[in-house]
Amino acid sequence: MKSLFNFSICVLFLSLSMPIWAANQELDIQLEKCLEKNATTIGMTQCVEQFHKKWDIELDVKLKELTKLLSKDQIKSFNETQQRWVQYKIAEFKSIDSIYNTIEGTMYMPMRASEKMELVRERANKIASQVGLINMTK
Repeated sequence: MKSLFNFSICVLFLSLSMPIWAANQELDIQLEKCLEKNATTIGMTQCVEQFHKKWDIELDVKLKELTKLLSKDQIKSFNETQQRWVQYKIAEFKSIDSIYNTIEGTMYMPMRASEKMELVRERANKIASQVGLINMTK
């Protein structure tokens, strides 16, 4: 019985996250197409940096959507959390740079850019998931 309950929870979680995943999947598809067309290290780096900006925009959109759904107390708590995440992002970017600054070779340029983009992408998807969860439970 417990395994059936766990399975049901997993199915519920996946069904809640699917619309969010599908909506943001388009950026991933566009990035893949950009990378296919720009197979040089400079081209790949430019693609990743371009989509980093797009994920930043997506994150901003989802943050606005989420704050419209939260109570005043929730907004206060969320804003504190978001400020901490921004501080974390800045520190993580510095860490990424400090590591890649010690590595020679142009092939590491897209890797550095990708690590930074991925951090923002993950946050945007997490916020989108929270928006979806709130909307589904209303």
